Amino acid sequence: MTKKSFMRFVVMLSIFFFAAGCAYENLGELEKPDAARTCIKVSYVAGICGQVALKIEDPRYAGLGETWNEHPNVFYTVLPCNAPPDLAQRSFFFVRILEKENLGNCARCEALFEYTGAKRYHIQVVEGC
Repeated sequence: MTKKSFMRFVVMLSIFFFAAGCAYENLGELEKPDAARTCIKVSYVAGICGQVALKIEDPRYAGLGETWNEHPNVFYTVLPCNAPPDLAQRSFFFVRILEKENLGNCARCEALFEYTGAKRYHIQVVEGC
């Protein structure tokens, strides 16, 4: 193999790995819901003082959750101040996952909810999806 052929091979191999890496990153983006438009059906699992574990009821988004305390498809969140007070009593409700926290301004108790999982999202509770 000549030096020119070897250099061509290295360049082509580099381009291949770069393209494969970009495709992998884009695939990861496709798995995330569109925060501005996607309503995800969830149910209340446990919580205290606005810190809650919610179960994803829509199988299309089950991958966003994890198993926590033997509950599948769960994630942790802090409810925004404007969330309806009866969410724990509802059989299900809808949320949107947000890029940034938007809790609002309200008084919160200082109790700590012990969620040991890694899946944590900022949400907005959505009525009428």
